[in-house]
Amino acid sequence: MPGIRHKPVGSELSQAEWEADDSHIFESAPRVRSLFLPPQVWTATSGSPSFIVGGPVPDRNPLWVFPDNSTSYLTTWTIVPSDWYSGALSAVLSWSNDSFTATGNVLWEVRVTTFVTGMGWGQPPDATGWFTLPSPAGYIRQDLLSSILPSPVAGRLMRIAIGRLGEAAQDTMPGAAWFIGLELRYTAVV
Repeated sequence: MPGIRHKPVGSELSQAEWEADDSHIFESAPRVRSLFLPPQVWTATSGSPSFIVGGPVPDRNPLWVFPDNSTSYLTTWTIVPSDWYSGALSAVLSWSNDSFTATGNVLWEVRVTTFVTGMGWGQPPDATGWFTLPSPAGYIRQDLLSSILPSPVAGRLMRIAIGRLGEAAQDTMPGAAWFIGLELRYTAVV
């Protein structure tokens, strides 16, 4: 690269040398980035989740309500971020419930499928994860769901489905679970 000069270890660049040396412009390092998928970008695809504006007044917010004793799913589409560099995609699930006293667990399922030109609709998921999470009892929880997609490819079309498996024995929380959003975390080169 133009402008690169080698100096002995321990030597410092003067201000004039720094300004004349443009090699620092080309430096890049991996950084953790995120993409938040709020309730408004999700669509109910099975079961009976309902979209509401809820929460305590005056701070009401859009959210999806997953009823207990049934299995319901939401789906959204996005692109694997173009600055993705390496490692797995992880997610942080933000959720709550409709009770300040409810205890028990909620069983969530996350399915991630990536697509390229020529693939059919019935493509099986690249990754599926099940997460049994304790009830927040009226508080917002943010739970890290590690490695929801082990090895994504930047720029691919991605379908994400999230569901509450309310009929499963592991889902023991009575009442509705409130889905606030899903944050994707990944390593990027900046």
